[in-house]
Amino acid sequence: MSVCKRLFVGIPIPKAICDALCSIDLPQPSFRPVASRNMHLTLKFIGEVSPAFTANIVAALRPIVFPPFSLTVQGVGTFPARGTPRIVWAGIQPDNPPLFQLQQQVEEALCQIGIAPENRRYIPHITLARCRNVSSNQVKILTQQHQDFALPSFSTECFILYRSEYQRQSSSQGNLYIAEETFALVA
Repeated sequence: MSVCKRLFVGIPIPKAICDALCSIDLPQPSFRPVASRNMHLTLKFIGEVSPAFTANIVAALRPIVFPPFSLTVQGVGTFPARGTPRIVWAGIQPDNPPLFQLQQQVEEALCQIGIAPENRRYIPHITLARCRNVSSNQVKILTQQHQDFALPSFSTECFILYRSEYQRQSSSQGNLYIAEETFALVA
């Protein structure tokens, strides 16, 4: 019996950017920071698939030809925007047509093999922490403190089909994200 894999497509974040993101002060235990090794920019969450179907996903993504482009981390926010926050994120500078074009190509390629399109608007972000029992005042203070947060631009050289592996409950590092396949961006 084969076990399903939990997959998503994302852009890896350079170590220097991850280190800078990890330096954002998040009050604990209300905020559980994401491990630096797990920081990425999601292009498409796929979900649970059989190991056999993974080959179909790789085959669908392989023909995507896209040039490298730059990304800039800018701002801090939360999901959901209203109500009790569950996620704290760092945003990506919004006026970046190449990012949205690549995301759309990934979405269309996967749609062709039966993976349902996302029904929400794509909001590029890097998850910094997950929240529990956070007051609206804590969130307001956090987002105000970091409203001008920005990092230097970095070059995107590839996108990756990741597998999320559940780690033991006692692990403070969360799930482990493992590269199933890497797709180079070429000029």
